[in-house]
Amino acid sequence: MKEKGFTLIELLAVIVILAIIALIAVPIVIDIIEDSKREAKVRSAENYLKEVELAIAKENLNREFNPINCDIMFQTLYCDGTPLPVEVDGEIPESAHIYFQNGTITNAMLYMNPDYVVVKNGNDKLRISKMGEPHKITFTAENGTVAESSKELVVNSPAYLGGVIETFPSQEGYVIGSTTCTNGVTANVTTSPGTNYATPYIENVYSDAVCTIHYVKGHEITFLAENGTAPSEKYYGIGSVSATLTPSPNEGYAINSNNMSSVTCTNGVTVMPMMSGSLYVSLSNVYSDAVCTIHYEKGYEITLEGVNGTVTPNKYYAIENAYLNFESHPNEGYAINPMSSVTCTNGVNGYISGTGVNNYIYLYNINSDTVCTVTFEKAPKITLKSDVYSLQKTEFYGFNEYIMLSELGISDADSIPIYCDNGYGYFMNTSIAQMMYSLPEAFFNVSAYDGGTTCTIG
Repeated sequence: MKEKGFTLIELLAVIVILAIIALIAVPIVIDIIEDSKREAKVRSAENYLKEVELAIAKENLNREFNPINCDIMFQTLYCDGTPLPVEVDGEIPESAHIYFQNGTITNAMLYMNPDYVVVKNGNDKLRISKMGEPHKITFTAENGTVAESSKELVVNSPAYLGGVIETFPSQEGYVIGSTTCTNGVTANVTTSPGTNYATPYIENVYSDAVCTIHYVKGHEITFLAENGTAPSEKYYGIGSVSATLTPSPNEGYAINSNNMSSVTCTNGVTVMPMMSGSLYVSLSNVYSDAVCTIHYEKGYEITLEGVNGTVTPNKYYAIENAYLNFESHPNEGYAINPMSSVTCTNGVNGYISGTGVNNYIYLYNINSDTVCTVTFEKAPKITLKSDVYSLQKTEFYGFNEYIMLSELGISDADSIPIYCDNGYGYFMNTSIAQMMYSLPEAFFNVSAYDGGTTCTIG
């Protein structure tokens, strides 16, 4: 009698069923093993902390011993720098930071082999995390709001600096006072001057947490001006305030940025002014409302002249240092060479930079009237071509040219390929243009110091 075996289809069916069971069971088993491993690590850490408190209690029988913190180095416990023997059965942390109050552990961070961290925060139960394990940080605001797009950050390390939070106070005059987080996480959130954007610095990230930004009423800073017009904006802060002001002196006057008394404030507020086109003011000791006065002084006259082209405006006033914004209008085939295009009389030195029509000169050693000559040089030719875009303009002249998308008739985009024969062609999208170059739109940056070049776009 013939024995009947399994058919091929039956064998395949059994294999598929076993594969499905394995697919379901293996992750469950892995999770069970991982959970068991974590529980063992937590028990070992908990046991070690109890033994540390016991060791300190025993030490107190012989002498007064109330350490503030203890650290493990080379599996030896050092409390306030003194080695302390700890008798423990089970795993000893590879390293640890333990903090005390009146002989009782308040906070602790224990690094368990191979890459686990067990954290104690106050009376909360011990929490365990794996190094590199992602945790979600959710931001909220008291007396303010956090933009929906930036409410959550995913952090993959115990300390994190980065990301951008867009946050707003609920009413004028409120500023960020502090930031508090759950689960032992700490955070410091400060906004960039004149914006609603902040970069958080987050530490002790060993679990998910909620961080609350606390807005509080700030101290009001107002500005007055001597020999000029004061800015109308009011600024608010606690401890420190940063403000970027547009100078508005009377004709013939200027800010002396080398004079620390060019801006003075009431009520003990101290100030450090810096000129970089705008007047940047950094205020300290802001613990009450204050009035700050900008003292414009009689400036030295600076006259700009153009060779092989014209510049406008052509008259400025400054003291010691100056950033002068001007428009350049070179003759056909000429351009500004940032390496060698400006010379001044009476010992004044400087350099020039530009973005096509809009340029600026930085001058220093301005201790007398001076005439500065902007020389437009015969420039390399930059030729653009594209099989993707219909370009409105294809020929430019320049040494380091910023070519705006609007000049070419190209719509805005996050990324546009460009290849130049000399290898020096780059695309800067709108966000980079605005943040790093103070330009309103995306552009191509093409350098041609070593001669003309042809660039392919798209």
